[in-house]
Amino acid sequence: MCKKEMYKYNFNILLLQLTKEQYKKVDKIIPEVLNITYSTWKQWRYIKVSDSREIRPQQLMKISSMFKCTVDDLIYKDEDQTIDLKEEFKNLQS
Repeated sequence: MCKKEMYKYNFNILLLQLTKEQYKKVDKIIPEVLNITYSTWKQWRYIKVSDSREIRPQQLMKISSMFKCTVDDLIYKDEDQTIDLKEEFKNLQS
């Protein structure tokens, strides 16, 4: 079975937690606040993890403040991508 490719950013997950009315409002407001087109916003929502495109940190900060979350919450993390820094540090010292 093929592994489903995930999106780089968790925008859709956050949007789906809103009511239908909130979703529609936020989906329109975000491009205005970020001074981007709606089509750019739509493209950002569907950037795949394997895609080299990135959203500028300043834009992510604005989005995170709108969703009242951290920038880290916006970024998809695969179990395979996370590392235990303490463990890695120990390994480097060995």
